[in-house]
Amino acid sequence: MSLSLRRKRKERIALLQVSWGSVLCPPAVSKTGKDILLWVVIAKETQPPVGQEPLLWYLLTTMPVESQATALLLLDYYRKRWIIERWHLVMKSGLQVEKLQFDTFTRLSHAMALLSIVAWQLLWLKQLAAQSPDVAALQVFEPLQVEVLEKHSGKKHLSLRQALFIIAALAGFTPTKKQPLPGEKTMWRGWAVFSALCDGYQLAFQKNYETG
Repeated sequence: MSLSLRRKRKERIALLQVSWGSVLCPPAVSKTGKDILLWVVIAKETQPPVGQEPLLWYLLTTMPVESQATALLLLDYYRKRWIIERWHLVMKSGLQVEKLQFDTFTRLSHAMALLSIVAWQLLWLKQLAAQSPDVAALQVFEPLQVEVLEKHSGKKHLSLRQALFIIAALAGFTPTKKQPLPGEKTMWRGWAVFSALCDGYQLAFQKNYETG
């Protein structure tokens, strides 16, 4: 299994020993009720690098696990937990989804759907910049957005990584060895400023209509 880069862990391939089975969970001593049938998947790294703590996961699930294929599928789901948590962070802390106030559930669900796309885009941009930094910005951003980035930076033919740094710089980000790419908080703050710049740039070139 491929383990992605973390602050305290380098990216590596982990060789895992995987086992699974069912477990019957009784109610708490002070509670009454029926036993609950759960399934457990255990993944243990057999050959960790020297000095590295071996990977050891205990996963409990209500999904029946009766084959290796299902166990590996659940491990793959769990492996994506980090990016899912970052997505929730952007939704809750960045886009303030919990502070939305609407009269109907329909309006609330529509707003959450729209913000979900924004959160996904920010995370996607960050991941893509880490994996393919030299991709042309024109392949990722709208032409208007690229034009604003070029005007703001004074540079032409921007790469995705350069574009990301320009947006993050709007929130005060400066790359360092410890943090070569901006975090999610920096990205949504920079994106808010960048969106305002794009709106203003577009309005500046619209025709003015006289009244009266």
